[in-house]
Amino acid sequence: MHSMQGHEMTLGPLLSIAAVFSLFLWPGSLLAGWALQKIDADPTTAIVSFLEGDYIAYQKDSPIDHDILLYQITTGQITEVTQDTDYDDHLMALKDGRVWFISVKEDPNPNLIYGFNVQTRQTFLAGSFQYAFEDYWGGAQGDHCVANINHDWWRCRETGQPEQLTFSGYDIFKIHGGVSGDYLIWIGSSDYYHSEVYCTNMPAQATQPITNDTDYHYSSLCVDGNDAIWVKHYSLEGEGAQIYHYTIPTGHTEIVGEIGGAYGVGDSDVALEYPLLVWVKVTGSYPDAKYHLMTYDLQTRSTLTLKVSDLEIHSPRIRDNDILYSANHCPYETHDVDTCWELHHLDLSTGASGRLTTYGRGNRIECSAVDSGILAFSQYNWRTHNNLYLGYKTKDPLCGVIAQTSCDEGLVNMGIVLLLPLLASAQYRIRMNGRNRKGSLIHQAIPYAVKQRRTMQ
Repeated sequence: MHSMQGHEMTLGPLLSIAAVFSLFLWPGSLLAGWALQKIDADPTTAIVSFLEGDYIAYQKDSPIDHDILLYQITTGQITEVTQDTDYDDHLMALKDGRVWFISVKEDPNPNLIYGFNVQTRQTFLAGSFQYAFEDYWGGAQGDHCVANINHDWWRCRETGQPEQLTFSGYDIFKIHGGVSGDYLIWIGSSDYYHSEVYCTNMPAQATQPITNDTDYHYSSLCVDGNDAIWVKHYSLEGEGAQIYHYTIPTGHTEIVGEIGGAYGVGDSDVALEYPLLVWVKVTGSYPDAKYHLMTYDLQTRSTLTLKVSDLEIHSPRIRDNDILYSANHCPYETHDVDTCWELHHLDLSTGASGRLTTYGRGNRIECSAVDSGILAFSQYNWRTHNNLYLGYKTKDPLCGVIAQTSCDEGLVNMGIVLLLPLLASAQYRIRMNGRNRKGSLIHQAIPYAVKQRRTMQ
């Protein structure tokens, strides 16, 4: 027995040295840990959510109407943004410290646009209309938002009267927009098969087309600062497409990427945070298709392939060094019951990537967002209910420690190499005992994520 203990204490330090040495053999192979925590659940529909700074705004169904709530990350406090059960409320955005939502009621009642100031916790009426709202959003910036009302864009402010920005009505169907300073960039269509990209000078209420192709279809519009991107499709089936970059102050347009493949790109499959553009490129066709997670740097004009996968990839999100994306881990099927969409993370600073959820068949990931060490997403399950999750980045890898968290195979193998010597050492047991006295990993993750965010700012 004494001999066994002697070997155990000797083996731990030796394996620890070997594990440290192995880091030089597999640089960047460790993924920073993420601890996931369920915030809320909705028994009927997927939860729509937005993440900004210390807050998550989200919408869930009640037996009477839609409820819009605000979750503060550092305190765990939930605030009811909407309390009027007579109106059906629809969350549109959380932007620049304001929650924007639309309240709809049957005629002859007016339809309302509201904002909620996160700092003052005050709700303000931004617009009241007898016209019908369209389910398309023009974006928000500072104290104003842009909404599609009676087939035209209107700007609604925290103070002041609403302003009509476009006057083409039914002639151009307004689909999606983004705000940059005095300009609104948007996609419009005069018929089902073709569309164009437009720019509206909001103070002048003047609109000019940016594109003039008539034979193509545009989607996936993203606006960030002085830059806009969109995808130009050669057909509605998505058989090949190009990504365009538009510099708003100069009006310069250029092609910066290719989508490729028979791939129907949706409005969430391209992401922009200046200077990086992130998208999914497809080569080949099912069942042999390859999915490439790509970036393009608008400053250096360089393209980089981050990852190539046999799994179908969708909905990339980017903030700082963090990229989130969804991947389907089941063979291709057409119904929600057969899909296995899981959430993945990639660290741009190290190149490490990992799978964050293991929900299995019948699940889908929606409304994923990331902001400086914090992530949020909705898990949709057709069998049971839908959950809203919050994720904290932690300083230690948590693969397999927190429920619903796992790693790629390479990370699991690497984790075994690192974990065995720690388990074999007395120092590790002392460390864990001390950690248990201080609190759980999920609670320790909050101050670490907040500290990291402050450092990055």
